Amino acid sequence: MRGDLVCNNFGTVNGLPDWHGSRDNVIMSDYKDCYVAFLDILGFKSLLKTEKCNDIKQLFDILVNFVPRLLTKNNEVYNKARYYIMSDSVVVYINSRYENAFMALTEICLQIQVKLAACNPPVLIRGAIEKGQLYHKGNIIFGEALSNAYVLESTLAKYPRIIFTDATRRAGLKNTGKFYVFDYNQMFYKIDEDLLYYIDCFNTFDYIPSLNISSVSEAVDFENIYFERLLNYTEERLGVETNSSIRDKYLWLRRKILQKVEKKLSNRTLWAEKNADCFRKLCG
Repeated sequence: MRGDLVCNNFGTVNGLPDWHGSRDNVIMSDYKDCYVAFLDILGFKSLLKTEKCNDIKQLFDILVNFVPRLLTKNNEVYNKARYYIMSDSVVVYINSRYENAFMALTEICLQIQVKLAACNPPVLIRGAIEKGQLYHKGNIIFGEALSNAYVLESTLAKYPRIIFTDATRRAGLKNTGKFYVFDYNQMFYKIDEDLLYYIDCFNTFDYIPSLNISSVSEAVDFENIYFERLLNYTEERLGVETNSSIRDKYLWLRRKILQKVEKKLSNRTLWAEKNADCFRKLCG
């Protein structure tokens, strides 16, 4: 059987659909090449038990209400993003034919991470991004890119991070205008110890416009609360969690937070001056 299956809605063979039916009787659908993010809300089952319906609904409102950075020249590409929510799993994708599609998708994912992590208590996300064919219409969604992103998330992401391969990153940079390449590639696409790239969700200051914070002083206060709350939550979970695989997730997160905080403390900035005593205590 060839790869271009056709389902005839009007005929069956031995009670089963006639996949070789006439093309005249069906509406042909096509794949589109897309950048696809598959995101998993960690601890969602616990949220269902402890949080009210409206509180969980607000989490999904965060997922789909995206505010582009003020530095972005052309916001049109963000309007091309599409979402598909399945309980604790979220699919976000943008057709790759649009310039800056990869950049926009990673920025959307980053903002989702930061906003959910800033909740009290923090809500963590794990995910993966792939490039490839996708079909989505109504309640039907499938395609190689979605399948690959799901496998990558479920087998290799492991920690609360959104990962992608170097091949996906290089394809994305080719799709990104020169105005963005250094910004995103150098600042927000980090390579981890397992040689997979991930979105660095700890560079929050550059995303202050998306969080409705108006001044540098207010931004400093936000990061103070953000890192302190996230680190305290991680320490709290490590204090009670005995499952080794779950502990590994929190240990990874703790390590990344401390690396970022220590880097900030080493710089002579307003943030470091204001929060030095607090975060030296947190760093032990």
